[in-house]
Amino acid sequence: MLITGAILAILVLALVLWGRQLSGENLRRYDRDYPQPVAGEPQSAAASAVDERVRAFGLAGEWSKARKRSLETLRAEMDQLGAQSPVLSQCIAVDDGIVRGEWLIPSPCDTQRRLLYVHGGGFSRGSLASHRMITDGLAQKTGMAVFSLDYRLLPEATLEDAYEDVMTAMLWLSGQGPEGSEEAVTLVLAGDSAGGNLTLGCLQRARDGGFRCPDAAVALSPAADLTMSAPSILGNADTDLMLGPPLKPYLRLHRYLRSVVSRLTLKTSPADPKFSPLHGDLASLPPTLIQVSLTEMLLDDAIRYHHKAEEAGSTVVLETFANMVHVWPLFYPELPEAVVALERIAAFLVAQGCALPSTDRGDCAA
Repeated sequence: MLITGAILAILVLALVLWGRQLSGENLRRYDRDYPQPVAGEPQSAAASAVDERVRAFGLAGEWSKARKRSLETLRAEMDQLGAQSPVLSQCIAVDDGIVRGEWLIPSPCDTQRRLLYVHGGGFSRGSLASHRMITDGLAQKTGMAVFSLDYRLLPEATLEDAYEDVMTAMLWLSGQGPEGSEEAVTLVLAGDSAGGNLTLGCLQRARDGGFRCPDAAVALSPAADLTMSAPSILGNADTDLMLGPPLKPYLRLHRYLRSVVSRLTLKTSPADPKFSPLHGDLASLPPTLIQVSLTEMLLDDAIRYHHKAEEAGSTVVLETFANMVHVWPLFYPELPEAVVALERIAAFLVAQGCALPSTDRGDCAA
């Protein structure tokens, strides 16, 4: 018994030490103030309806329940989560052996102004369908040609595969429009949650690899740090209706042990700057807008990224929203705060010279 206990103690200690090594730099110095919310406490019936739908989705994602359902079922549930409104943009499917996805073309549209959108879903779920309300809304609000990327997902692929798909799509979009070969005048990279991770990470890869960097970027509720060590990961677990329920068993582990689980799941160190952009060099990056809810678990990822990037000399605008679910623009246009979020994204992109001004968009700006 004593020998068994000693072996277990040594094993736990080894795992903790390994987890500490995997946790990367201490980012607590970036736990600073954040701006007041753009939108106040939601009062609409739509917000209550969204909360109930997300609560049901989050509870269904609890480990004890989710493990009994197939990955295909879980992905189908994600596809049905967001708003199911009619799509106003023209949709053009693409699968040319280089990229897979779809164009969303508003009317009017400047096809030389392009936005590459990378959906979220924990790297294993999410699709063109699940995020079509966001991509359609962005097209309508900006007058840009929006390309929604169908990138490779876990567990069939690796995290590096997903990153390679985004980088390939960025290069493709710089010289390819919805009507064929055509140079992009402006290029924007945007994504949410896991797609926000890919978005922020690919900005660094483009800069370091000598690629054309996007002219601007947008990250919605980004998972900027895969170590999941920020205070809001635990602090907002009860108020995050989407991420809280499925992650609570994981959160009971010590944070160093969580890093070990992440290493085994993602097959890479969670603090590797190649996959955790918050741990990378944030200098010389394009202007970036980050939107996040004050009640979601990834709040401090956004706050830390904002302060670290500004300290490095990059321009990052941080906007907070009160009491919104994780990636609330999924519920555009039924949720008023989702409409506000996309309108502010459009205004940011106009200010960067990327989107069409509202005076040139006619009905698109409505």
